[in-house]
Amino acid sequence: MNKIVFTDIDGTLIKGFITIDFVKYLWSKELFDSESYALQENLMQLFKQNKIDFFDWLSKWAKIWGTAMNGKPQKEIISAANAFFPLFKTNIYGSSKELINVFHENGFFVIGISSGIIETATLVKQYLGLDEVWASKLEVKNGVYSSKVVTQLHTTDGKEKAIIDFCKTNAINLSDSVGVGDNLQDLQIFNLTKRNIALNPSPDLREYALKNNFIIATNEDVLDKIKSLF
Repeated sequence: MNKIVFTDIDGTLIKGFITIDFVKYLWSKELFDSESYALQENLMQLFKQNKIDFFDWLSKWAKIWGTAMNGKPQKEIISAANAFFPLFKTNIYGSSKELINVFHENGFFVIGISSGIIETATLVKQYLGLDEVWASKLEVKNGVYSSKVVTQLHTTDGKEKAIIDFCKTNAINLSDSVGVGDNLQDLQIFNLTKRNIALNPSPDLREYALKNNFIIATNEDVLDKIKSLF
């Protein structure tokens, strides 16, 4: 498994944030309370206006998610995710599935990493054919959610720690590794991987990528751009 790809999901393989769209769907089905939904919407506006940074947004959002899900049956939310996903699939870039296939054809094990929730990330994994997906999880007791977030992927170094722990546990050498992401928050991945792809990059990641010899691609040309990797 030494040939390995770590890829971000939101903005990289799909358009936007699937978790945020799912929450809107839950709210429309009265499975997410209006007070928590309003808090989330306000938080998103603060982030878009650059009044809070990315990880401050994620940290606060994780608390809102936990509070809204506390006491709800896990099966009910998973069922809602399954109903929601066919409506969302048009937001998955057309090249993403083929990109994963190309990595597989060249012997790579592909892990998707998201600070979003596991309930929707799992469906992205299945649709795209990712080998594994890591995403944020709430504690579940007797089939019911508590408000406690039991993962750390939403923190400033959560993805980096997850990759390091995984590699230590599985004795993986990152000398033949690839990182894929769309913004500077994905430096947690890029700082560890040997070769990197800035896919649908934000302006600040594009600037960084140019200085650090990344492959720079969009969802429209990535299949041509990655040929140099193999």
